[in-house]
Amino acid sequence: MNRAFAIRAAVLLFSSFSLARSAPKLAETPLPCAFKGELLQVGGTNKWFTSDEMKQRTTHRVDVGALLKNADVNGTVIVSVIVGSDGSVECLSVINPKHPLIVSEVDKAVRQWTFKPMQHNGKSVPYVGLLVFQFCRIGCAEGKSSVTLLE
Repeated sequence: MNRAFAIRAAVLLFSSFSLARSAPKLAETPLPCAFKGELLQVGGTNKWFTSDEMKQRTTHRVDVGALLKNADVNGTVIVSVIVGSDGSVECLSVINPKHPLIVSEVDKAVRQWTFKPMQHNGKSVPYVGLLVFQFCRIGCAEGKSSVTLLE
């Protein structure tokens, strides 16, 4: 009896995930942490890389765990990331959604990613960008069911 109740509760919880559908404007996005160093700048402001640009710069990716992969999650997950001068993740923030399971799994995975270091004026510099992932488990277009960070 308790197991059946737990399964129903989990299904209801996971099926209730509703995520935002669009990424914020880069210029309006706060940094993901109180970063002390200087980031790559263009025209006196931090240069934000788009999700596509960030994904093209990856050299190593880790995916979310099985718990999230099997959840009924439909929508957009947005992460802001500061990449250190060596290409490692300095810090990140899951902007949307704020559900603890999604934040935990995405945070854990993306912290293990590495990126191509950025060169500016002959030296490696940290940079900032957004990563946007489209999650869809049930009710997706045919062949589009996916809860992964690797696509």
